[in-house]
Amino acid sequence: MDFLTNILNKHTHFSPVITTQDEAEKNKKDFDILLALSVLEKVSDPKNVWCRTCQNEGVEVHFVSEGRAYTLCTQDESAVRDYFDPAEIKQWQLNTPHLLLLFQKALGIQSPKISENIEGLLWDFGTQKLNGASYHLFFCRNINEIEKSKLSIITNLPHSVLFYTGTPQVALPNKVLLVPFLDLIQKINSKGLFIEKEVFEQSFPKNVYATKEGDIELDENIVLQNNYLIFEPLRAGQFQKKSEKLPPLSCKIIKHLYGIRKYSPSSKTLIELETSLGNLKRVISKEIKRIGKVCTDNNLQAVLYKYAGDKWGINPNLSSCK
Repeated sequence: MDFLTNILNKHTHFSPVITTQDEAEKNKKDFDILLALSVLEKVSDPKNVWCRTCQNEGVEVHFVSEGRAYTLCTQDESAVRDYFDPAEIKQWQLNTPHLLLLFQKALGIQSPKISENIEGLLWDFGTQKLNGASYHLFFCRNINEIEKSKLSIITNLPHSVLFYTGTPQVALPNKVLLVPFLDLIQKINSKGLFIEKEVFEQSFPKNVYATKEGDIELDENIVLQNNYLIFEPLRAGQFQKKSEKLPPLSCKIIKHLYGIRKYSPSSKTLIELETSLGNLKRVISKEIKRIGKVCTDNNLQAVLYKYAGDKWGINPNLSSCK
């Protein structure tokens, strides 16, 4: 793991990241595993090599003639051209897409996929299920290098997860789950990549309910999803509990009053609801009581509120009304 960790730490700052013959020989066992898994691939015609002067950057290869080329360190101002025979160089580079496919398999993803959103920087796994909940997964080698205008690739999607290397210094919305890539990797051997189960379970707990398109977010703590109220937020857009199933009319009442919550007047009498919903007011009254009981039984803030004049509306204390 130390060899892969070293490669990924370099990858945070350089892409592609190069492994030299000297490094390969010093880490022969791990190198052979990464090569066999196609995590490392040989570079047949290197355009960049690891700087032999500072040993801290990838530098461009300048070809002078057949059998003669040089590099020039950009970090050492006093450095001179370092000439060498390109035929003598053996080097390998990280095959990031293949590593990420192995990573997805280790996460238990049945049909791993990957696309490159930003060349050499951001990769997209699409929407995948982890521990029963759906997430949109990304990998970024260095969040700090993403242009501000392109952060929306991640932030505009619901339930985005960003696996990353390096140290994030960019402020992302709380709804984006940040997961350190290396913290999740337990080991890599000839059989593949293996995940730290404890870290995985902490990051992706089971039995959570995630919001989706069409849900009604009554409050940052309460969402009407299908025929249930989901509540107790775990993180933005994900909740740990749900109520008993509500009858269709209960949901219809909530949706109707939610739709008029910011208009004046934003509440209706039972007779007005009878006209709007096409149900008898005594039936509507029964469902309003049911909604109140569900909120009380689950220690939730009341979803509905009785205004002056015996009018009903969405509770003004819920964040959807503010």
